[in-house]
Amino acid sequence: MSYILALDVGTTALKIGVFGRDLRLRSLRRAAYGLSFPKPLWAEASPELWWKLILRELPLAIRQAKIRPAQIDAIGISTLCPAMVAMDSSGEPLNDAIIYLDQRSVAQAKEIGQIVTPAAMAKITGNRMASGTISLPGMLWLKRHKPAIYRRSAMFGHANTFLCHKLTGQFGMDWTNASFTGLFDIRKRQWSAKLCAALGVDLAKLPPILAPSDVVGGVMERVSRITGIRAGVPVVMGAADTACAALAVGVTENGQGFASSGGSEVITACTDDPHFNPAFLNRCHVVPQRWLSHGTVSTAGSAVEWFKSLLGTGSYEEMIARITRSPDGANGVIFLPYLMGERPPIWNSHLRGAFLGLTPSVTADDMTRAVAEGVGYALRQIITAMEADGKVRLRKLTLVGSGARNKAWAQIKADITGRALALSPIEEAALLGSGMLAAVGSGLYPSYARVLAALAKPKCKTLRPRKIKQHERNYAAFRAGLTLAAGISSPR
Repeated sequence: MSYILALDVGTTALKIGVFGRDLRLRSLRRAAYGLSFPKPLWAEASPELWWKLILRELPLAIRQAKIRPAQIDAIGISTLCPAMVAMDSSGEPLNDAIIYLDQRSVAQAKEIGQIVTPAAMAKITGNRMASGTISLPGMLWLKRHKPAIYRRSAMFGHANTFLCHKLTGQFGMDWTNASFTGLFDIRKRQWSAKLCAALGVDLAKLPPILAPSDVVGGVMERVSRITGIRAGVPVVMGAADTACAALAVGVTENGQGFASSGGSEVITACTDDPHFNPAFLNRCHVVPQRWLSHGTVSTAGSAVEWFKSLLGTGSYEEMIARITRSPDGANGVIFLPYLMGERPPIWNSHLRGAFLGLTPSVTADDMTRAVAEGVGYALRQIITAMEADGKVRLRKLTLVGSGARNKAWAQIKADITGRALALSPIEEAALLGSGMLAAVGSGLYPSYARVLAALAKPKCKTLRPRKIKQHERNYAAFRAGLTLAAGISSPR
């Protein structure tokens, strides 16, 4: 029987899964790691640590699946995005990966806008320029502040570029990752020579563009000796984690969407029309002729964790109890869940969180519920903006991630957004998506349609929205409060 090894390098944890040919998960290993914040506004991850943990956890995952390494027939990769790594000609990293939270290159992002207008940039790439969120400003920051590293760099890639080279000795970047470089033509699915020339980026330092299901190369002999996986086993390029998750939950057609819920919340909509709203992050889907748009609540679950620590509450069960003791609308208390600024569609790194509507009668239970509801209002704002041009109508969303297990909070989100939420039991959607890419790329399945049809259809409990007048009043106040907070937080 064929088995697939799937790697998911996330923001703070590595996950390795072994799937059977039927795409059922046979084993799962997790290894947590921390980010590095060496200076204010910097955010980095260690590529060398990723590789070290992969070599440590891989044999344990295979052993847990009760198979032999030689039975692995394909490898797929899912990664956080972007995580920009400069590499020498041997594929060794010259810097720790600059990840999406990094804000060191704000000046470079502004300079890019003076050379290429935001409208021209959006026309080619589908996106606006932003430090960290797009990797080009980080490349130019290295060029200016670390010129020796820039000169030594043979390749600027993202996380899966690095990992594929470690496994196969070949460089590559898939089009879902390339979409967040600021140098990629999102419609033609190729590097923009025009942008590279205008911005002084050497096109030769960018990896070949591959489809997410393309085989980069085979496992190298030296990797085979370490892992026991047969030399030559195909390694599939893979994709960014949210794009992998979209495939796993079947969001592949125009108008479909899903919400991923965890430390942050992301609303993702699929479209077949490559004319994008630059208020959102836009990228190619893993599926040809499909694209994805993303809106984020960057500190969603982490806001609950923050408030939990303030209360000294020991468990999420107690937090849920507090939420349910307060009525819908939290007795008029409203929370703005922007503890570290916000990405699309707000794009304000200076924005900060706030409680509104506090009175002497407000309880800790009301404030706890307000935190949960505040995330719901932020999600409603994203959905409203996505639907504004009439191209997308998100009538129902699949909810994946840890938030799908919290039915009380999920019901609040359904009530506030007015959208039905199907609670997916797929906990590791990005990992499953990378396994599916490996299955298609290695020839185990002939197409995405066939691999989707082969998946066991999970039973999803669907939460229907209830109409609650207090939510309508609170949402109007939320929007007014956001306008006020944006004005207060603007840099002077």
